[in-house]
Amino acid sequence: ASAALDSMVGRYAVSWSRNGNQMELNVTVPANGGAEIHLPGAQIDNVREGGQPLENVAGIRATNRKREGAVVEVGAGSYQFSYTTV
Repeated sequence: ASAALDSMVGRYAVSWSRNGNQMELNVTVPANGGAEIHLPGAQIDNVREGGQPLENVAGIRATNRKREGAVVEVGAGSYQFSYTTV
């Protein structure tokens, strides 16, 4: 599935797929933009961006654990998140 939004700072876009319990999420945030990305069913320690742990990725502003999953705050750029749902 996918969606896009044209905002005053540019186009936000997201696409996602699920194969069994494996989730993949591709996000594009325009220049001068930011986003709060909710990852349902994710454990923050198991989320990868471009195959790397989140703490190793430039552009990741913050991560939070939530009862229903994880939340990642990002700046402008393109991101490819992957994780196994619990």
